[in-house]
This record gives sequence, structure tokens and C-alpha cells, in this order.
Amino acid sequence: MASVFIKGDFSLDTAATYLAEAILYHDEKLEMASIDILAERIEEINRRTLTKLLPHSFERIVSSPKLKCRSKKLSDIVLKYCQAQGGAVDMALLMKVTRCDLMPSVSRKSALPLLKVAVAEEEKAGVNLSATNNVLRSRCIEACVEEWKETLAKPLLAIESRDKNVSRILGANSIEHRDLPLAIQVELLEKALCAAKVELDDVKAELLYR
Repeated sequence: MASVFIKGDFSLDTAATYLAEAILYHDEKLEMASIDILAERIEEINRRTLTKLLPHSFERIVSSPKLKCRSKKLSDIVLKYCQAQGGAVDMALLMKVTRCDLMPSVSRKSALPLLKVAVAEEEKAGVNLSATNNVLRSRCIEACVEEWKETLAKPLLAIESRDKNVSRILGANSIEHRDLPLAIQVELLEKALCAAKVELDDVKAELLYR
């Protein structure tokens, strides 16, 4: 009767609960079924479901061959998980769920907050991964620089503007990158400046040949 009830009740909304129960009672079949549905439909998972997932379970879902998730969407989900779980996410887990083969690119929305998480975890672990390959922080910086107008320039303009209407229209209440270590702030702004110069040169060239 229990198996019949589970089949009738089994869905994305209940899978996280059944996964926890399956792990507790060593039900491997139910455990795998729960991981499969969560991996296949991870883009639909809400914050409430994320909070139910233990770090080991989240790692297994993201590492599952059944995973169906766009790279930038996965960066949003990982950020939400980190925010929901707080200190439960350590450097080892963060590196596993943000591997370059799973997440080659990071969304603009998650780039700065995820960069803060990565830097904080590096500091806690006592490591500096800035010069290594396949590291999350470089992908976050790349995303910030690609979208420098939104992630860097817009908040600066909003906060620094003396015109309250301009600040309200731009809608920025804080300058997020100023919470980062100074060296990373400098790297972000230097690369953004270079990106802005390239864009300006492209516009000039386009106007010149019209």
C-alpha cells in the first residue's frame, strides 16, 4: 500500500521529502527516483524545496547524468541554495556544483553575489584560487565585465548621483562590488574599463563607415 501511495503522491513538490526519507530508511530505489526527477526538473525547483535538500543530496542532483539545466539558470539555482543553506555550503561543495562542464557561464543577476560567496569560501578554507583553471570566481568576473553597464556602472551612477530622481530610476540601493576585497574590485573595474573602451571604439568605427 505504501508503494502505491508514493506513486500517486510522487511529484517535483514531494520529491525532496521522499529523498530525505529514502536516505533515512536506506531505500535506494526511491532515492534514485527522487534524485532523477529533481535533476530532470531542477529549473522548476522553488526556494522552499531547495531548503529541504541536504548538501550531499544537492551535490548528487547537480552531478546526476539526468540533469537538465542551462548554465546560467544553474548559477541562479546554486546561488539560491547557498543563500538558503548559509554555512552548510563549504568550498568543496561549491567547487563540485559549479564545475566548468556543468556551469561554463554565470548569469548577470548571480555573478556578483556568487563571486562574494566564492571569495568568502576561499577565505574560510584558507586558499586563493585566482590563478587556477576552472575556478568559479573567474567566470563570475567575466559575467560582471560582459554586463558592466548593469552590474558596475548603473549602481555607481545611481548612488553617486545627486539627483534623487536619477537614483530612483536606476533603482540601485547599494554598490555590491565594494563589499569585495580591494584587489578584486580593482580587477573588476580595470576589465570593465577595457570592455567600455572596446565598445566605444566599435561605435566610433561604425559611425565612421556609415
